[in-house]
Amino acid sequence: MTSTRIVKQGGKRYRQKVTRYVNLLETEYNPQGIWWCSFCIKLRRFEMQPDEYTHQLHRVCPVCGITESNWYVRRYNPQAKLIEFRKRRRSSGRGRRVRRATK
Repeated sequence: MTSTRIVKQGGKRYRQKVTRYVNLLETEYNPQGIWWCSFCIKLRRFEMQPDEYTHQLHRVCPVCGITESNWYVRRYNPQAKLIEFRKRRRSSGRGRRVRRATK
């Protein structure tokens, strides 16, 4: 989606083209349960199914059977990123690592 806005520079006014991209996965599809399956290469409605071993519910692609915990599925779906990164992450420490000189 392109639009124009007026920018002042050095006392003069210029028109500047602005391109704005809308991520449909964030705004429309993810809240409805439609996720991008990176193995089927299509938008699919992931179904809630219990895990065989733990019996906890998680989302599964109905065609290929890949779960939401797969890295590629998490990477391309903003909702999956939110679910994954709600956990508290360990801090990597302060400063940079310095290699000490040895004799």
